[in-house]
Amino acid sequence: MISVQKSFGKAERKYGKKANRRIYHYIVSFPLSMDDANCVKLVAMEIADIFSGQYQVYYGIHEDEAHLHIHYAINAVSYVDGKKWHKSRKEIEKLEAQMRERAKEVLRR
Repeated sequence: MISVQKSFGKAERKYGKKANRRIYHYIVSFPLSMDDANCVKLVAMEIADIFSGQYQVYYGIHEDEAHLHIHYAINAVSYVDGKKWHKSRKEIEKLEAQMRERAKEVLRR
């Protein structure tokens, strides 16, 4: 199995990018009342879909804590065109709102 680091490094090498920041990390947490791991898996896939059209994304679900949560690792270099991930505060807020909305959509199903 290829490591995340090696996989993410392929985009850097392909486009000749030298990334100071190689990975962006997001955590999506759920309240203690959420105990449906399958539902959290669906949320994880929906949110990963936001990034996957442009950037490589890996995620892991923590089921061993008091509350379920998802960790995302997003490559800082696009595998599509080699552009670096540069987001303003406003773009980050919009992205986070989109992530919350996707999670709510899954939870309403």
